[in-house]
This record gives sequence, C-alpha cells and structure tokens, in this order.
Amino acid sequence: MKLRLLKYLLLLCVWLGAFPFARAQPSLSIYLESGENNVSEGLFIRTAAFGEYRFGKNSLRGGLQLDLKGPGTKFLTGASINLAREFSIREFPFEIHALYSHNRFSELLYEYNLGVVCKVNIRNLTFRLGNNFRTYGLTKYAVREYAVDSDNKIHENFNLMYLVAYHLNPAEHYWNVSLSVTNIDHFIIEQETNPVLFLRGEYNISSPLTVFAELWYKTAGSFNLSINYFGFFFRTGLIWNINL
Repeated sequence: MKLRLLKYLLLLCVWLGAFPFARAQPSLSIYLESGENNVSEGLFIRTAAFGEYRFGKNSLRGGLQLDLKGPGTKFLTGASINLAREFSIREFPFEIHALYSHNRFSELLYEYNLGVVCKVNIRNLTFRLGNNFRTYGLTKYAVREYAVDSDNKIHENFNLMYLVAYHLNPAEHYWNVSLSVTNIDHFIIEQETNPVLFLRGEYNISSPLTVFAELWYKTAGSFNLSINYFGFFFRTGLIWNINL
C-alpha cells in the first residue's frame, strides 16, 4: 500500500505543480484527534494533514492520516483525495465532489471508498447528498497468516452519503459554531444507518489562520451489532490559507 500511495501522491504533486500559483489559492490544514471506541483497545490518538488547491471553480484536496497510538502497528493508516467543481443552475449554486478514501483499520482489514457528493449551502444550512462504492478487503498479512485462498474482498454498491449542518453565522464570519448529522468523514464513510453527530467551533485568528475544534459522537445504533464500532473523539486543528 505504501509504495502505491507514495506513487499517487508524487503524481498528484507534479500535477499540482503544473498550475501557476497566480491562478491558485492553496491552503494547508492539520489536526490532532483523540478518543475511544469499542475496538480501539483504549485511547487512540491520530493526526492528519491536508493540502488543497483552488483554481477557478475547481478544487483539489488530498490528505494523509497517521496513527500515533492505537491497536495497530501501522503508522500510515489513511489517505483521501477529493476533486470538486462549482456549478450554477438559474443562479442556484452547488458543488459536485468526486472522492476517494482509504482506511486501514488493523493488520487484517482495510476499506476504500469511491463516491460522488452534491453540496449545497442555503443561508445557515449545509446539505450533502451522494452515493459511494465501498470495498472491504483482507490485507496481505491476513491472507498469508490465515491461508485465505478464496475471494478476499467484499463490494457494496450505491451506499447513501449524507450531511445536514446548521451554522450560527454565515461562512465568511470570523467565528462560527455548527451542529451536524452525517455519515461522512475524511477517511471513512459510515453505513447509512450509522449516523454521527458532531459539534464544530472555529475562530479566525488572523487573515490566513483559522483554529477549529470538533466533538464527534457515534451511537451503536438500533440494529447494529458490536462489530460496528461506536464511541467518541475530540479533534482540533489549524487551517492556513496561503496568500501568494
């Protein structure tokens, strides 16, 4: 996975470098999160970093997730790419996002998703709705350790993705607080029946810098077994909008 992922990231950097800086609006963000769920074997700690370019009505965003403390032994555990474009129909603006995410849960199991999402902002509300194609797979270690000789992947087609968020202030305000219900995160997409609640606060320290904090909580759900993890985590980070 590491070599393939590094190859894709290198190609992404070369592709991004082809765009003149004068036409682009780059930004960097990094966060740290910590929490506990029923499969984390105690407290887990992760960090992630994202780079984003906006050029015209388009944007390209890529990120990596690193496990600092958790049940697994892998350091690099997640990757995501998101390509978006703004559209307008009769002066009604919306965005279409194409996304890919990869998450390695343990030494035995990984998951990746391909999806398309439509994002709409209406006053103080944000809506996202789309579909994704999910694949669960056994790692090479699991296949070798347990002598798996049959198909080691499970595919799920046309899973629903959604987000509904309410913001106290408009997006351009220097501070904001929002409450969301969703099954979408940076490196994982939950099942439709596994909604997650999260509260987010953000504050613009200066023109290029914004600090944010989020509290996420996922219940076990009415019809879910313990195989579907549940729990909570706290996330805080910094967004740097680079002025070129």
